Amino acid sequence: MSEDIFKIKTLALLHDPPWKPWSITSSIRGVKGGKVLEEIVGEFNLSYYNKSKDVHENEGLTFAKLLGIKDEEIEKYMEIVHKADRFSASLERYAVERGGSNVIAQGWKYNIFNVNHKIPLKKEIDKECIENYVRWIVNNIRNLGWREKYDTLYALIEVAWYHFCPGNYPLADTRVGTYSVFDHLYATASMVNWFLKGDLSGYLVKIDLPAIQQIISKARKAWDFWGGSYLLSWLTYETVEPLIQKYGVDIVLSPFMGLNPFFVSRLNLPKKIEDENTYWEFNDLMFEPTQPLMPATVLMALPEYENLKDLYEKAWEKIVNKLNLGIDKKLLSYPITPIRIKIVDLKELSKVKLKYDFSKFMYLLKLVNEEEKVVKVFYGITANSFANKITMEKYERKELYNLCTSCGILPAIIENDRDLEEGEKLCQYCYMKRKLHKYLENKYKMQLIPSTIDIANIYNWRDILEKEEEIQGAEKFAKDLRLPDPLRSLDTPTRRVMFYYYTTPPKEEDRLMLKYLKSGSLKTEEIYYAIVKGDGDFVGKKLWRGIVKGKSFEDYVKVVSRVPVKEIEEMEKEMKKIFNVRTSNGEIQIPVTPDYLITLSRALMVISLKDAKTVSEDGFLIYAGGDDVAFLAPISELSALKLLKNTRLNYWGADKLSDLNLESSEGAIGFLKLGNMIFDASIAYGRSYGVYITHYKDPFFYSWEIATQLEEMKDKIEGKDVTVILRGRGELNIEYSAILKNSEVEEVEKLYYEIKDKKELSKSFIKDVLGDEIVMRCTNNCSLLNSTLKYYVERNKLKKNVQYTPPQNINIIRAVDYFDDNYKR
Repeated sequence: MSEDIFKIKTLALLHDPPWKPWSITSSIRGVKGGKVLEEIVGEFNLSYYNKSKDVHENEGLTFAKLLGIKDEEIEKYMEIVHKADRFSASLERYAVERGGSNVIAQGWKYNIFNVNHKIPLKKEIDKECIENYVRWIVNNIRNLGWREKYDTLYALIEVAWYHFCPGNYPLADTRVGTYSVFDHLYATASMVNWFLKGDLSGYLVKIDLPAIQQIISKARKAWDFWGGSYLLSWLTYETVEPLIQKYGVDIVLSPFMGLNPFFVSRLNLPKKIEDENTYWEFNDLMFEPTQPLMPATVLMALPEYENLKDLYEKAWEKIVNKLNLGIDKKLLSYPITPIRIKIVDLKELSKVKLKYDFSKFMYLLKLVNEEEKVVKVFYGITANSFANKITMEKYERKELYNLCTSCGILPAIIENDRDLEEGEKLCQYCYMKRKLHKYLENKYKMQLIPSTIDIANIYNWRDILEKEEEIQGAEKFAKDLRLPDPLRSLDTPTRRVMFYYYTTPPKEEDRLMLKYLKSGSLKTEEIYYAIVKGDGDFVGKKLWRGIVKGKSFEDYVKVVSRVPVKEIEEMEKEMKKIFNVRTSNGEIQIPVTPDYLITLSRALMVISLKDAKTVSEDGFLIYAGGDDVAFLAPISELSALKLLKNTRLNYWGADKLSDLNLESSEGAIGFLKLGNMIFDASIAYGRSYGVYITHYKDPFFYSWEIATQLEEMKDKIEGKDVTVILRGRGELNIEYSAILKNSEVEEVEKLYYEIKDKKELSKSFIKDVLGDEIVMRCTNNCSLLNSTLKYYVERNKLKKNVQYTPPQNINIIRAVDYFDDNYKR
């Protein structure tokens, strides 16, 4: 593909400059008429572009000239950009363009998923921040090649804006308080792919890797769980990366790649741009893709047909070669799982008669997401022929063969390897997962917690490492080592060496934590840890289909629009003709436009970054996809529950759980912050969790399945947004689960600290309540419940003036019991 495509997309990414809201209203302090770039073009020996009737477009196209686009190229390509611009626009913009064209100052930014939540916007801006922003972008990327220049601009255009102009959120259309300039710019750049030939043409493509849960759960050690998840993320990215190189990063509609570490890290920004303060809040995540933050489902807008199956197989081969496992590559001829591919040719639009562009986009989404007969995929299915061959050969020679000790499905082919513990025998895929962390440790100088017993004892590890005195000469052995994230605050060369030595001996019985547990020399013997799985409620069934919170479709449009609107009924009728989705009370349906899709995709990417950072403080991330998250964590000090609470707060951009009950707000919830950047939170629906507290010796696959069952119990609970907690070993009764609304999680913390830290209540309070058959049969409205609980408080108080008011939900008390260090089943 020639460099022209990247010039067109650069124009698309700049046709509305970030300072558009202030340019069109002449609200830039120190500048007349909104022409801020007119004063600085001379610095670069260029002239101001002044051929558009819109001042903001002249500003954006002048910005493009500063990056190397010529006047004649602007004239040649802007028709494509304008078509993509109109096709991307939100429904509200359709309505106001037909109802009025007044130029007004921006006022409020409404959350598009729930317009009851909003934030005030600035009506004026200083010219200096805009000038500094433009100079910084131009000076840093102007001399790059066009593909590299465009991809770098895609990654930096927003984060740099909020660095130089913090707090200045720009609406795409000041008449409509929904989407930001950046939401619309990214959507327009993506839609350019379908207008490169003039008329609407191209492909909407969805790829998906099945059997994710099986690939993750078929494991014995913590870094094996992580390895399966990371392998899928890496494989997914490598599949689409050649297309990103060919057409530009905007081909990916979901997940949003402008904030994805797999993409951003390959730009090598630190080598190009020295001013690291202009980057993101989480530079370590962005520049070193060491966490599985690339979902295994990708939606793309492609201008041409591409052989995705071939790209997938080449991506797998590339990873196999990079890992250099030292085994016969024929054993890894087939990827760990097959790929599902759905391709919709835009020619399908000729079969339907639709008036509005948003209807056409929705129709394409409907086709690409239509459920076909799905064949269930099992772990190891791609190696079926190999497994049959090797076992048959063994049988014919009357020899025995061993099954993989990790997955228990495929024949073992690797034994007596230095990265295997005594007695371990692995198949090629499980061996690949095991070795993956070694590859990344060497490349990024990272370290993972290797085992569930070490995760359970993170707090004990902190105590142990704090006592380690520095040994002279340790730097020599520690230079390629790092402490895992939850222990990073204790980092010294000696502690790095000691942790690595203590946790990775060839024989399991030589591991320090197991020795300490056997000797009874720890403060608390932590043999349980928590598997936490969270999943956004109704993300696939409702949010991706435009089902949001509101009174009515007409009310939604009128709330966010500041000028008269028209054709609302006609638009709603055509929308429902395509996506006729059932809504509940308080829900409405709005069109899924490219602007909407990109906004949701961006929100989920930000949530995944924040979740990854949150979990790293005290736990072990398995995956973070924005809507979903999974991690392992200790139960000491309610660590797992605190991480759960904080990831739930991340999901809605809240500061405290009580805010989850707010029906409306002006900035309390509904907006995500990443550094200085601001994004919509997916606040229409909550996120539910399953928490299974399990023994470190229990098979992970079994425990993972229970955690999954607990999370899926949300489907039986009206409104969802719940946490379901269970603890135990062996045969379990799901009926004993503690089911909490997420807003009640803080009550668990409150009771826990009354007993453990404040020591105002005896632990017998929990025993008495849970042992009282009458109390356990009471509902929350039981007249005896309140008086009985107060009686048990009086009976078990350890101080005279105890102010504690017991919770009316018995499940809160049961949850505290499950997190007790000395829990007895």
